[in-house]
Amino acid sequence: MSNHPVDIPLFIDGEFVASRSAEYSEVVNPATQAVLARVPMATPDEVQVAAAQAAFSTWRKTPIGARAPLFTLSAVDS
Repeated sequence: MSNHPVDIPLFIDGEFVASRSAEYSEVVNPATQAVLARVPMATPDEVQVAAAQAAFSTWRKTPIGARAPLFTLSAVDS
């Protein structure tokens, strides 16, 4: 495992997108306090409620077995 945290892009309306924000939140391993990743704090323009509502109708019908790999996809590809 790398000593450098992974920068994870935003996932908006079905796509990974780079954030324009300079603010990040760190994802920390609670056992070691090591910073594993950094996630941008989306700007108000990046937070699109309509896109989230449209995506939710499909997402809620997606089986957990199909959802789980998506959460690790960006970390594996980085």
